[in-house]
Amino acid sequence: NTTRANILGLLTMKSQIFLSVLLIITGDLAILANGQKSDFCKFSHPNGATYDLTPLSSAIDYVTTKSNSGWTDTFYFNFCKVVTFNGCNQAAFCKTDNWGQTTIGGYATTKIAPLPKELESSQGVVYSATGKDEWDESATYLSEAILICDSSVSTPLITLNVINDKNYKFTVKTKWACPLGGDGDDGLSLGSILLIILMVSFVVYVAGGIVFNKFVRKQENSIELVPNFHFWLAVPGLTKDGVMFVVNKARGRAAYSQV
Repeated sequence: NTTRANILGLLTMKSQIFLSVLLIITGDLAILANGQKSDFCKFSHPNGATYDLTPLSSAIDYVTTKSNSGWTDTFYFNFCKVVTFNGCNQAAFCKTDNWGQTTIGGYATTKIAPLPKELESSQGVVYSATGKDEWDESATYLSEAILICDSSVSTPLITLNVINDKNYKFTVKTKWACPLGGDGDDGLSLGSILLIILMVSFVVYVAGGIVFNKFVRKQENSIELVPNFHFWLAVPGLTKDGVMFVVNKARGRAAYSQV
């Protein structure tokens, strides 16, 4: 009984390790493939072009002002990171005036989209975010940076258009709003590249293993020509054991059955 318990414990530990590694690899690859970790600033346009706003992410916020009767509103915004100005809490776009700071676009709500129809003749994208009015929960702020490609402009040129007290449009002309390569041909993300490498490596592993087993080890034609056949045969069982171990731990049950 003690020997069986030790064996079961060892198998359970192997299942845990296998499941953990599998979840980490697949989870990280999925995140990278979806562009949620390393490619947040990249946007694949429906026309096939790829835009990368990473060069616009600045250590110093972009600042512009709008004068009103009696006071001046100052606007801060940044790309692919939160505004650093003190008092702007987790903001992508922030406004300061005589009353204090207001988040007119929360960083968590940021998105990148194609230019509106009236600007379809230009190259570029729209970087936008929304924010809640703390004095009126039914009201929502909308701030949009209309990024227009201009290959002759290194330092972004910013023009502010206040549509109303809840809607702000910042037109930004810059070479960093131009598609990659001029035509968007180099649109493969890091996640896509890793997935391609993984798939190619797996094909080489299987094909090379079969050739090695066939012509070097002189094995007969059978399913066991597949390299590490018995390991792959055990994968479903190991995965099941690992899942059940996690489920039982979460439910407060014993990790494995007593013998």
